[in-house]
Amino acid sequence: MKLNLAVFAYHLADYAPRLYDSEIHGLGVADVRFLDRQETFLSESVYIGMWDKLQALIKPPFYVVCIGRDETTDRWLEEHGVKALILDSEVELKEVFERLQDIFQHYNRLESELLEAVLCKEPLNVLLNICAKFFANPTFITDAALCLVATCDNFAHPETDRAWQETIESGRSSSELLLLMKRKKLTNLLNTSRKAEFVNVGENYSKIICTNYFDQEVRIATFTVSEAYTPLSPLQAGLVDHVAKLLTAEVRKQHKASSRYLFAIRSNISNLLHGQKIDGAILKTNFAHIGWTDQEDYRLLKIPLTAAELADGTAGHNRKIYESIFPHYVSLDLNEVLILVIRCARDTEADKRRFAELKKHLKNENAACGVSKTFHDFDMLGEEYKLANAALEIGSWKYPKEALYFYEDMMLEHLFSEGSRIFNLRSLCHDSVLRIAEHDQQNNSSLLQTLKVYLLQEKSLLAASQELHIHRNTLVYRLGKIEQISGLDLNSPLIRLQGILSCLILEYLNGLEEKAPD
Repeated sequence: MKLNLAVFAYHLADYAPRLYDSEIHGLGVADVRFLDRQETFLSESVYIGMWDKLQALIKPPFYVVCIGRDETTDRWLEEHGVKALILDSEVELKEVFERLQDIFQHYNRLESELLEAVLCKEPLNVLLNICAKFFANPTFITDAALCLVATCDNFAHPETDRAWQETIESGRSSSELLLLMKRKKLTNLLNTSRKAEFVNVGENYSKIICTNYFDQEVRIATFTVSEAYTPLSPLQAGLVDHVAKLLTAEVRKQHKASSRYLFAIRSNISNLLHGQKIDGAILKTNFAHIGWTDQEDYRLLKIPLTAAELADGTAGHNRKIYESIFPHYVSLDLNEVLILVIRCARDTEADKRRFAELKKHLKNENAACGVSKTFHDFDMLGEEYKLANAALEIGSWKYPKEALYFYEDMMLEHLFSEGSRIFNLRSLCHDSVLRIAEHDQQNNSSLLQTLKVYLLQEKSLLAASQELHIHRNTLVYRLGKIEQISGLDLNSPLIRLQGILSCLILEYLNGLEEKAPD
């Protein structure tokens, strides 16, 4: 196991060590050797020697434990790019060497024990028992919602630890401790840090070192060491990072399972889709268990299982494929329909790639999927399901070969379709636009399309002429013709909005006529 000079400094505290230019996080030292005058030194070894011998070297090693110093030591170390642990000259060289050897043996033995337990797929609490031995202090893991996932039992928290007693009783991190961290402006750092952080909020609370687990950009869990029996120090941060990393596979497995909470969430979703009302606070609490908050964006996907999938038994297999595309999801089977609620990625390009992969698989299976618009209010799940269903129905009719249909792309058709059940959509159109449409029909012209593009391009002659693939002068001529026929005041924002809406309605109605059977 590799260590670093900070870990050595922690164990050699009785020698009053001083670190020079040493990183507390990375572990890059594999063994300890005596310093001599050899020309090449191993990059992953730390060399121990007296200051007078060290300064005589032309090309010193990268890591050194230097015994003794003078006023030139720091400058010499800087000039030669050496990372050093400096001890007083009275220290016995051989004694320090033997202690460093013991430190390596101690951690090598513990790492082997932990790796063996991981390979044997021991439960998380067993792994945490071994982790606790690294620090001779309690270790535990909380999820993204700060709920307790697992804890060691070989190094119990003292009964006097008020914050821990609250955690045991509530199953969540101490609200009192969290409030104190918030006041000290530590919560954002602790939630986002990619490296172990040492935290000391006050004398009435245990010092801790914690490090996070991330799935892409999302924090899914936190590993914590709490001071109870042996003093904790920032010098152990790199050691905490390393030990926590060895548990990554098991932590991610626990995260994906989240079985205690997913049942409640699926029940909530099912009830909402069936029109039942659920207390918003309950929804927020349940979703918080899997790290979802109303500060993020979500989508609902509706994927009807095909007759072929149900007949040949591949429905379950395909469901796993659909789920595997999105790293953060809750799935639900509903009357031979797969419902996926996904958390959108902060990186929009990542979501584009995932939806492209989904579309490819849907086409291979001759399946289709309707996608709601983005939302953040879980109370709207029932309504978002209706929008996903509308996208699926309209998209399958309008673009039967596409397979993947977003509500944003079908919204106008949906609005017009629903509106047409109440009144004649043509009656909503501006009379001047209707005159243009009549002129097109009588003269086989395309003034209506010209008007629509010109308005959608915010009256840009260049952009509109490029989209229409016509010369700018041709566009100016057509606009003059439109003004002559309609008298529309295109300088009025309201008239422009009515014009766009009218063009889109007429385009929708024309599409219905073309789709109608003979």
